[in-house]
Order: sequence, then C-alpha cells, then structure tokens
Amino acid sequence: MPHAAANVRCFVVALAAFFLGLLSGSSAPIRDGGIDPANLGKGDWIYFLSAATNKLGGNVPGVVNIPTLMAYYKSQGMKYFMIKVGTGSTNFNGSGSSWQLSSNLVYQAHAAGLWIFPYTRSYGDDVQGEINMASACFALGADGWVIDAEAEWESSRLGANGPALATQYGNGLRALFPTKFIAHAPFPIISFHSSFPYREFGLFCDTVMPQAYWKSIYGNNPNAVGIMFTNMNNEYRTWQGNLTGNWTNAIKPLAPIAQGYSPATNEITTGAEIDEFYDRLRTNPNPASVTGYKGISFWRADLHTPDMWPAIGTNSIGDLPGPPIITGDPQSKTVPMNSTASFAVAVSGSAPFAYQWRFNAAPIAGGTNSTLTLPLAQPADAGGYSVRVTNSLGWVTSSVAMLVVTTPPGLFNVTALAGSKSAIISWQSTNAASSQVGYGLSTNLGMLTLETFPLQTNHSVLLAGLAANTLYFFSVISRAGTNTLRLDGGSFSTAGDLIVDNADATYTGSWITANSAGDKFGTDYRYVSVNSTGSTASALFTPLIITRGRYDVFVWHPQGANRPTNASVTVYFSGGAVNSLVNQTINGGRWVQVATNVNFISGSSGFVRVSNVSSDTGKVVMADAVRFVYRADQDAPPSGSVPDWWAWYYFGSNTNALADSDSDGYANWMEYLAGTDPTHASSRLTFGLVPAEDGTVRASFAPFTRGRSYQLQQRMDAGSWLTLTNIPVNLGTNADGKFTVTNDFETLRILRLKVDWLP
Repeated sequence: MPHAAANVRCFVVALAAFFLGLLSGSSAPIRDGGIDPANLGKGDWIYFLSAATNKLGGNVPGVVNIPTLMAYYKSQGMKYFMIKVGTGSTNFNGSGSSWQLSSNLVYQAHAAGLWIFPYTRSYGDDVQGEINMASACFALGADGWVIDAEAEWESSRLGANGPALATQYGNGLRALFPTKFIAHAPFPIISFHSSFPYREFGLFCDTVMPQAYWKSIYGNNPNAVGIMFTNMNNEYRTWQGNLTGNWTNAIKPLAPIAQGYSPATNEITTGAEIDEFYDRLRTNPNPASVTGYKGISFWRADLHTPDMWPAIGTNSIGDLPGPPIITGDPQSKTVPMNSTASFAVAVSGSAPFAYQWRFNAAPIAGGTNSTLTLPLAQPADAGGYSVRVTNSLGWVTSSVAMLVVTTPPGLFNVTALAGSKSAIISWQSTNAASSQVGYGLSTNLGMLTLETFPLQTNHSVLLAGLAANTLYFFSVISRAGTNTLRLDGGSFSTAGDLIVDNADATYTGSWITANSAGDKFGTDYRYVSVNSTGSTASALFTPLIITRGRYDVFVWHPQGANRPTNASVTVYFSGGAVNSLVNQTINGGRWVQVATNVNFISGSSGFVRVSNVSSDTGKVVMADAVRFVYRADQDAPPSGSVPDWWAWYYFGSNTNALADSDSDGYANWMEYLAGTDPTHASSRLTFGLVPAEDGTVRASFAPFTRGRSYQLQQRMDAGSWLTLTNIPVNLGTNADGKFTVTNDFETLRILRLKVDWLP
C-alpha cells in the first residue's frame, strides 16, 4: 500500500471540474447492509490479522483476540475495516496456515456492529480469479470488496491492456453483485499515473479510496499534510472535469486512506498530523469528493502508535444520525481592507441542514450556506460571526469567530514572479494610481520602467532583459496627481539552476551517509545496497519550484567499481514520469542528464526518485544531488507562444497565445513580446511621429521593454518595407523608445515599428 507520488493542478479549471462532477456523480445508491458509499465514516486496514489481535502490534494492551479487537474498533468509532485476503488471485494467509477471512471473523465483526470489507492487492494477471475470490468472500458474509489497485495496473506493466482488464473486472463483479459495496484504492495524484485505468475502475465502484500518505510522499516537510490534501483534492477535481459522456458516471465519493504508520525511523507520523488531515477533510470549502469528504480509513492497524490512536479515535467524520453537531467551528482571522474574508462550518448529523450566519448576533441576509464570504472586507465588517445550523431534529450554534479588518498602507500586497529573463511585479494601492517599478542589481536600483496609465488599484509591470539565475532588487511606485507613494525593499531571483543536495532529500530504507569519495557534491552523499527483486529503499529529491515551466534534470553521483551500471532514477513531473538507468561506475563528479524539457508546476509536487532496484547484485546505489535547470529558451519563445509562468499569472491557466483576451487588437503573445498587460485593453504598445524644428521626425513608442529588438521600417507609397539599419533606438527620459529620422518633405513615406527578440 505505501507509495510515492505528488502533484497539484489549476484552480479555475478545477472549479469548473468540480461543478461537472457534482452534476454527474453526486448520487450513490445505498448498498446491502445499509452501506452509504457517500457517508462511510471511519475505518481501518488490517494486513496481518495475527499482528492486529496481538495488542494491535503491541500498542493497545487490551486487544488480545478477535472479540477484543472488534470491541476496541467499536470504542474508537470505527464503522468498518478492510482485511487482506489476497495477493492478486492467490489467497493470503498472513502469518497463519489458513485464509485470513473466516466465518468467525465475519460473525465477530457483525456482532460488534462493524462492516467487513476484504481486499486484495490486485495485479490484473488473473481478473477472473480475483472475481472468484470476491465471490468466496461474499459467500462467507462479507459486506463489501475493495480492490487495492496500484502501479501494477499501469501501462509499464500491462501495456495497453489495463483499461480493458479493469472493464472486465468491473463488469464481472457487477453482474454477480449488483447491490454489493465495491471500492477501489488507487493513487492520490492522478497526473503522475496517467496510464492507470481510473475511469474504468471508477465506473463500477461505489467509492474511491485514494492512498493519501503524506509522510511517505512528502517526508518531513512541515506542510506535508496540507500539500497532500491540496494536491489530491485538485487532482481529482481536475480529472473529474475532463470526463465526458458516460465517463462522468466514474465520478464517485472520495474516502481517502490516511497515513497511520511511520515510513522510517526519521519520518514519524504524529497524532497532530492525523488531527490536521481530519480537519482538512471536514472543512474544505471546495471538495473534490462530490458529496463532501465523509469517509476515512487508516493504513495500517498494527502500526498505529500510542500517539496516533487518540487522534484516530477521538475524531469523527461523516454525517451521523441525529441533530446537527458542529465538528469544525468558524475560525477568527485578520485580513486587510478590500481583501476576501471567508468563514466555514463543518457539521455532522442527519442531512439536510439549514444555515443562518449572524454578524454581531444579527442575521445576515443571504448568509444561508455552510460558508460565508465577504469579497471586499471593510472596517465596518469587523466583529463577531457565528452560524446557526438546523435540521429536522434540532439546531446548534457555532462559537463566535472574530474578524479584524486592517487598513492597509498606501501600497500593499507586493509580489514578484520571475522567469529566467523576465519578471512580473504586482501590487495594490489603496487609491487608483499609476504604475512604475525601479529595479537593479543592488539596493541602489538604477533602472526605471515607464510610468503606465490609466490609474488603477491593481498593478502589474513586466521587467524584461534580465539575467538568469540572478538576484534583483526593486521598489514599486504609484502616483496620483501630486501624491506619490513608493515602497522599497523588494527582491526576487530569476529562474536558473535549482540544486537539491542529499541532506535535503527524504529517504525510505537503510541509507548510509558517507563523505570519503573525492568526486562527491557538497560535503557528503548517501548509499544503500542494491536489491535485484524490487525497490526496498528510495531517495526523494523534491525541489521547491518557484517558476513553473520546462526544465532539464541532472543527477550527480560519486563513481566507483562497486556501483551499479543501471541505477534507477525516475523524474516525476507534471503530466508523467520518465525513468533512466544511470551507470554509476563512470561519469562521477559531474552532472548527468536524466530528463530534458519536462514540465514542472509551482510548488513541491514534482520530484526525482533514486531507488535501490538493480540487477547488479553486490553493489551500492549512490544518492548525492539533483539539479533542475530552467530552460531559458522558453522566455523568448517563437511567435504564437508565451511562457507558462506568464500565462498562469495573468490567466490562472495555460492560455491560447493566439487569442486577443482583452480585445485590443494584439494577441496574447504580442502583449508578452511588447511588455503589456494582456488583460487590460488600455495597456498596449503605442507608436507615434512628432516633427521637430530641426527638420527631423522623432518616432516614439512605449513601453520600451528590455530584451527586445526594435527596428524602424519604412516604405515609399505602396513599395516594400525597408529596415532603416543606420538609425539606432534610444531610451527616452520616460522609459520610452525613440528613433530620429530626416524629414523629407518631397517624399511620402510610411513608417512602422518591428518588435522581435534580441538575437
């Protein structure tokens, strides 16, 4: 069950995707035994029954047999448990001599009021055999069947047969058991397993149980729980939105499997993390689960520590019958004026619920949802917010959350987003004002952009002609009439090289730290013995990507005769993964390329995995450093395209570079080249002629954007265009560009400006 994957997706598309999923898959039939797939509540996973009944792995002294195990589960609020019965179509005996599922286990579970869901680790080799195993389980009185389907179902193993086999599996099960509960447990990050048959499994299952193991995937990252939940939620919402036709019936409620074990001695899962995961499931305002997150289970029973069990047992999830119970109160917050403030409440009990939000004890008109949003918070909105929740059996009022609204300074919310040769500086102003940025390689700055109009409160300015992998300093300036506001102290680094050393990687298995090799990167490296039968140790190098886009990826290793010739290195990026076999007996002490032109999104969802699987027995695999190099060519792209980071800043998604989003006559790619804002028609490249008294004509344009080539061209009447190569462009005092040409009154000439990238 443990695995590693990661990713996050776009919010705007994801929102539409969630709406589609809500329409298509919101209803789920109640299954035999009263099982509601959309409201499973809490469950647990048993791998070895003998270990579970033996004091739950030594962690719960009162559990010594099956009846006490069932009683303990009941005391912890469990509604069901999964029990391993197979590996593929082969019976699984655990550590005993007979099949783990028995009529006695089913009887004891039902006597305690628990559902029992047998599961098999599915391989797709013998689909009919797995169907037969499910039939045998149902014959013994099992309440459901769970398919633990993971990497074995991807194209790397099954080729193109995965979807057809999953369809055979689903149709076969549903033909025999049309009213039984069936679930499947896949990966939480869909985009990293694009060949997995999510649609086909989803079509016939009742619930999807993503394996959301935050510690196994994100290691000791202090934000691992939040990253795991956000990426899983976004991935499933995006996937749902891409389904069409009958495939929308594959949208089913999500009941994640939570991390209930510690992957390594230096990666300890805590009760506080489990508490946080519960909270995120209960309070997320935009869940990918089409009926909200109302189910959770934990892997695995005998590995839950005394620190984990209180968090597992004292938290609840799902709608319990009865009057409303608040499981998540609205939280107090402080926000700046004109920003969004939102409150949310999570409840359990008998649905449906009615909500009435109150401000300082007075009802709020229209405040009748589980969330309350104030899009432009003002000082008058500061105060106490609470909500009264009602159902047919009673009502309850939440605690009071206090909202503090601060009056911002004149300029605020200053941010910088950089590519390798360009950056967007954005900020807000309390009052409408112009936009200008000073910038440079030191705090003395030295360069100034054109002051742009019209007056506005949301500002963005493109800086161009920058050097890659370089630290810049900047200040923002806004002017309205005689009032000038300036905010100094900003800085950013342009994209370039990003190196993750072994000390910053996360590990599973028994890696050893050493420093004797002279061709190492940094002060030390890690190594582990190879395993020819499969990976038993992994090193995960996870970069924090600031600039989304295309990267080349390199690894560094100290070479040696005791290294494998085929060390497995897998690069996980947005939309897929690529595996390389690196010969670590050669090319030591330098960067070895393992991927080229692969896409990474912002954040820490992509990573590189070095595993210890190798056919070269008796060797050791090295894990030293990984380098991610932003491809500078994408910041000066060919006509008709724009960099990913620029498009996401302005549009929140990949954009059609050929479209004219603000209808100003310039396509989006032209706006990027010109250095203008593609979302405001008033922001455009201007070009004009002004006669001078000395008989010359000054051709002036704005903005003047560094990193571009500007050429003045002319033609006589209807002739062809000729570039005036002997006329240089000069930077004007207002950060505009100027050409000076001789005015020939006897000849009619037409002038135009050609803009291109610098060669």
